[in-house]
Amino acid sequence: MRILDLITDPQLRLELATPSHHIELESPIISAVATESIDPAAYLSPGTLILTTGMALNFDDPRIWDAYIERLVSAGVPALAFGVGKPHISVPHGLLAAARDHKLPILIVPGDVPFLQLQNLVVRALAEEEFQASHQAWSIAEECTDLATQGASFGKLLDHVAERTSVALRVVDDAQAVFALGGHDVTDDAWALGQGTFSLPLSVGDGDRWELECLPNDRTLQGQNRGGSGRRANTHISRLRTVLSPAAAVLGMTLSHNLSSGLWASGDSAGLLTALQRTDEQADGAIKQALHDHGIDSTVGLRLISIRASSPIRLHMLAWRLTELVETTATAIPMDLTNSVLVLIAPRTGLRSETVRPETGDGASQEPYLDQIPQTVNAEAGDSMYISEPLEHISELSLFTAIYSARRNRPAADQGVRFTGPPELSDVVALIPMSYSSAISAAVLRPVLTAPDSQALLESLAAFIETTSVAQAAAVLRIHRNTARYRRAELENKLGIDLSNGRDRSMCALALAPLNP
Repeated sequence: MRILDLITDPQLRLELATPSHHIELESPIISAVATESIDPAAYLSPGTLILTTGMALNFDDPRIWDAYIERLVSAGVPALAFGVGKPHISVPHGLLAAARDHKLPILIVPGDVPFLQLQNLVVRALAEEEFQASHQAWSIAEECTDLATQGASFGKLLDHVAERTSVALRVVDDAQAVFALGGHDVTDDAWALGQGTFSLPLSVGDGDRWELECLPNDRTLQGQNRGGSGRRANTHISRLRTVLSPAAAVLGMTLSHNLSSGLWASGDSAGLLTALQRTDEQADGAIKQALHDHGIDSTVGLRLISIRASSPIRLHMLAWRLTELVETTATAIPMDLTNSVLVLIAPRTGLRSETVRPETGDGASQEPYLDQIPQTVNAEAGDSMYISEPLEHISELSLFTAIYSARRNRPAADQGVRFTGPPELSDVVALIPMSYSSAISAAVLRPVLTAPDSQALLESLAAFIETTSVAQAAAVLRIHRNTARYRRAELENKLGIDLSNGRDRSMCALALAPLNP
């Protein structure tokens, strides 16, 4: 409710006693209080309309009038309604002069209009506004729910809320990265200035706190510096909070669901993953065709990135961040695995001409996203990314898909970002089915595994394989050289091997790897 609404109400017959600017008359009223106190400021909330008959206001000194009005303005009073009749037949000149100086509107209340009538009208008007805001809020939330159940994307929901409220919206994740935008176009500078901006929390699960940032498209919030503009802005923002809060809850649930299940359409990427996991004679042809279907005609420079996280929400959030990082210089194809996401990165040079994006600058790195990836990964939260070296052949693509697929079943020992080179022994072991690797360990190491001091012997065997001399092995095991020589001889006798023979050492390394001695 505004001051102007009171003036234009025919039942009240109020008159404006001050030459107030129309902006001042647009100031909102949140309550109306009748008081004859000369200093009521301590008991007032901003937006409170003061009703008084001036019973205690009998002054000749203009400084007292000025101090009275100044206290009301500092308390956020939008206007003063002065009841004429008794004890004042008109508004005192000192009060009018002070009100003009401080730009506080004075309303004249006729003697036959009770203050109670005016207060009741304000209460009813505010109750109606609150009801309308609440009704609009739940209507928008219900519309969003219907759209979500129909399979609408998160972006469409965000645009719908922005359109219904005339507010520019953007979703910011827990790393302060902009996840999505909705509503009218707003420059980055406008968001940075934050004039009229407010935010609502979005619960996406796992304790992550995202924000729905809101920038009203309203003239009352743009660059006004008169006394009531701040109160109007606050009242407008308060109403928008009421209107947007239920919709924010729906947006949060939708976002949580999307992040848990993946934000991309999985049909095409699932086909590519199936091709990459093939091991038969037709595998290369199937992979080549699947890449072609995605606009990729060259395997040179392709990378595979394996993403792991502590929860499905964080997992798909990291996948989304990665796709956003690479979109200007490459294309990213995310593929869902059971506990991880595998992302194929194809440089623009490997794409067919119709899919290549315009060049952006000269002399820039072809893979600038590699420097930005560490900023998106939170190792302390359990995030990890394995980034392959640039690949050249389809067989390499298939191999690293198998390696990263096997790694997803192992506990995450290394968080953060790791650039991986050629396959390691642990990768080779991971490619062997678990039942086979256990059988290999038992067959090769059975005499040691059944020995009373098996753990010490296994640790010694690992040390002899990892080092090139008895002295180095003794240092690793922290034992005397003679003891190390004795253990080496004991191991060779029990296993029937020669630890100076390359094949024997390789077989023992393969058998030891699943045991992690």
